[in-house]
Amino acid sequence: MKRLLALICGFAFLLAGCTAGSVPSFPPAQSAPAVSPAPASTAAPQPRPTPDDPDEARMLAMAEEAAGAEMLDSVCLDLDGDGTKEFLGVCHNSASQCNEVWYCGGDGTACAAVHRDTMGLDACSLEALKAGNGFHVAVNSHVGLGTTSLFSILALQAGQIVCLVDNQPGNVWMTEEGDITLSVEAYDGAYDAAGDFLLLHTVKDTYIFYDGETYKEYGAAELSEEEFSRLKNADELKARIEHSLRFEEYDRLEYRYFLRSNGILQAQCDLYDTAGNIQYGYFTARWLGDEVDPELIGRWEPGQMAASLSTLDAVY
Repeated sequence: MKRLLALICGFAFLLAGCTAGSVPSFPPAQSAPAVSPAPASTAAPQPRPTPDDPDEARMLAMAEEAAGAEMLDSVCLDLDGDGTKEFLGVCHNSASQCNEVWYCGGDGTACAAVHRDTMGLDACSLEALKAGNGFHVAVNSHVGLGTTSLFSILALQAGQIVCLVDNQPGNVWMTEEGDITLSVEAYDGAYDAAGDFLLLHTVKDTYIFYDGETYKEYGAAELSEEEFSRLKNADELKARIEHSLRFEEYDRLEYRYFLRSNGILQAQCDLYDTAGNIQYGYFTARWLGDEVDPELIGRWEPGQMAASLSTLDAVY
């Protein structure tokens, strides 16, 4: 999955901003017998597959020649819905130690760098986002270890690549259902009572949308237990949640409910044990009118949910 690849890259426009216990003792190690080193491999590196689409292959070659580097990820799409495909690719600039996004127009004009990773993050990938008759492209950056991740969103408008969102925390993905999720990271999946600290790396999803000018977040209203119980199928949803958690060890289960303005319901389900330790997590479901779909979306995800998880403007 692309999210897993991304967990293994912030950006700026190239020409304008568009970023103590005792240690046990062990017996001395025994000398290993001398062995001859393995011979160095003489096999040539395998070439990267050439795209089947000849136009994509042509633009990929143009971009790599212009950048002087191999594209690590790329998309070839009709970005503005005019019937012609354009190309965006990302490569690593060894001189600046940054990742760069390059754009090639479908008319065969020269390619140009349009975005740069100003933080030198470890990995970078591109994600196509359906937008009307065309596409926007999310540039997802991430460090190999830790919670630092950034995204930007590029669009083609009036023949120019523009940056709709620039260097905001998280990574952006398009789901099979057509939702655009923004994944943000933290260390908030569990509470250790003895040490009084939070731990466990988490990746939590909120939802965003394009309002015709920029991207905004679907904010969430927190429902009381009484408000949630008035929703049709609320009891069935809770029964499914508790069935999903049947193998977890806990003393009590506490709920909180976050209803986003796009109809996504995220039910926070925190598991407490007798020592005061807490496992934080949530389930996701869909809400329509006065009823909730008891069919859960995915599994219990570690982390603490909130009304807003992003730095984008939220619409409630």
